[in-house]
Amino acid sequence: MAHTRGRLRLSRRGWAIFVGAFTAVVIAYAAGYREALYLASFAAALLAASILVSVLRRPRLAVVRRFGPPVATAGAPVAVEIDARNTGWTPSGGAEGADQVAWSTAPGPVIPIPPIAPRRATRLRYTIRAPHRGIFAVGPLVVDYEDPFGLVRTTLRVGSGDRLIVAPPLVRLPTTGGALTRAEGESTVIQRRASGSFDDLITREYRPGDALRRVHWKASARRGDLMVRQEEPRSHPEVRLVLDTRRAAYDDVAFGPMLGPSESESFEWAIRMTGSMAAHLSDQGFRVTILESAGAQLIAPVEGMTDATRDGAFLESLAAAELLDAREPEGRPQHWMDHPAPVLAVVADSSTRMVRWMSDLRSGRDRATAFVLPSAGRSTRERLEAAGWLCVSVDPASDPVEAWSLAVRQGEPLRVR
Repeated sequence: MAHTRGRLRLSRRGWAIFVGAFTAVVIAYAAGYREALYLASFAAALLAASILVSVLRRPRLAVVRRFGPPVATAGAPVAVEIDARNTGWTPSGGAEGADQVAWSTAPGPVIPIPPIAPRRATRLRYTIRAPHRGIFAVGPLVVDYEDPFGLVRTTLRVGSGDRLIVAPPLVRLPTTGGALTRAEGESTVIQRRASGSFDDLITREYRPGDALRRVHWKASARRGDLMVRQEEPRSHPEVRLVLDTRRAAYDDVAFGPMLGPSESESFEWAIRMTGSMAAHLSDQGFRVTILESAGAQLIAPVEGMTDATRDGAFLESLAAAELLDAREPEGRPQHWMDHPAPVLAVVADSSTRMVRWMSDLRSGRDRATAFVLPSAGRSTRERLEAAGWLCVSVDPASDPVEAWSLAVRQGEPLRVR
């Protein structure tokens, strides 16, 4: 990438020479000391030579920037590598450089740039930390160098910015218990899915409340006790996540030039919790679908995702998600009615229409769990519980692991035989 036009300015030494030359001219004409004009002329020539050398020796660089890891985590260190190549036909002198970063008005760490031979490259390294999630520009590289006399400093911008994707800090949720359970006694087990279409039926003893249609008569005759089908494993078990992305739903929205998508602490917690649940459930073998109240922004992770193969598109969507100016939540997709599945939601709105919308998302007797933020209020929790939801009160300071574990403890335990 070619550099842009640089900006020249006098250094402290250069300003001292300039002031001395001006003073010599004043003395020469005011006091009649013509000899002082020689001193002024010499100083002016020195400054002109410094400016000429700065222009002629301006480094011609091209930069290629890499991040490690490619998708960063908010608050975690990111290693930046810059391959700086001298594209000119003369050696470049030593200089200092710093990348501009979008989340701050100040540049990043200062990087010493050694002299680079013509058509050669050098590798520069430094570390940065993004304070919050988002998609940011890192660069251009701002190069600052002096002429050999130290009288003129030149600043130029090299290349353009590269995108740095900063995802929220997801947490590893525990795999214990029955976070997803059907009320009629059929359990949707949180476990890694077996390969292929595993259709063997698992039976257990009959319990009060089990539907008679699930009685396994052959097993009952063989055992002498009434046995029921415990589970019919599905090749594609599904779980649904719901996130409210309407700006009007959050009462702690703040505005500022450097906030980016981070307008609300409650929304940041909701994004982090939703992303952690999606990653966890996908890793456990579930097909995850995500519904947002104000239009689709999040991309569901790939099934069977693990830490080693985490889906970049999923993390990028978490980094870019923002609050939208929508008043009414969107309707429930039709296929949710045709194919029931457990639902997990993060709730921030206390309006009646939001509670009605949430109630409609629960299909049949499938388990529905809501993590209720403070802005939703106590009445919202009571109305959702009356509609059959399991509710867990949370706030922006809540630990997602504790919130998840609390939902598991409050739910009906799983019994896997």
